[in-house]
Amino acid sequence: MHRYRSSLVAIVTAVALLTGCAGTKIVASWVAPDHHKESVKKIFVLAVAANMSIRRSYEDEFAKRLKERGYEAIPGYLWAPDSIKLDKDALVARMHKEGVTHVLVTRLVSSKKIETQEQPTAVVSVGVSPYGPGWYGGWSTYYSVGYSSAVTETVTTVKDVVTLETNVYDTSRKEDDAIIWTGHSETWVDAPSSGKVNEVISALIARMHEEKVL
Repeated sequence: MHRYRSSLVAIVTAVALLTGCAGTKIVASWVAPDHHKESVKKIFVLAVAANMSIRRSYEDEFAKRLKERGYEAIPGYLWAPDSIKLDKDALVARMHKEGVTHVLVTRLVSSKKIETQEQPTAVVSVGVSPYGPGWYGGWSTYYSVGYSSAVTETVTTVKDVVTLETNVYDTSRKEDDAIIWTGHSETWVDAPSSGKVNEVISALIARMHEEKVL
């Protein structure tokens, strides 16, 4: 599988809008069959983002979480502060010098709107009793029952769904065969906030651990 090559595109939306209670899930992933997690020692973390504060926040948090699991990890901006004018040769040389074994890169794949509908509640029948007027006997009773059993309208909600792609590369392999894991995470967006960054990272690390990448 060839190493991912793409121009630097923003994941500002992907990180700045990650919030809400709908959660994050990994919708697809792949791991190289010949990968051994014991080879993972030191990870260089990169986020493809035009906004520096967003990039730093994501890289810092991911590096922190990896360190908590016992790995050495470097936020990418420390060695590559300019994400647009990336000096690849100098960066690769430093990675080899510093003993980086793997590189993790996250980018925005898509941001789309999904429409969901909440169906109306069921109608409660209060018909007439054969032995008397029942609920229809007095206006106040009828009103109370009618209000409690009123049918709600269908509610349509439109939310953004953000998909991120995260790849992990083995620096000891040839460039065209360096990728050892890739995963797509999907997050429902409710409001503008960066509060979901931890959740996204948790989902990615959990899947990588499950598939013995870490």
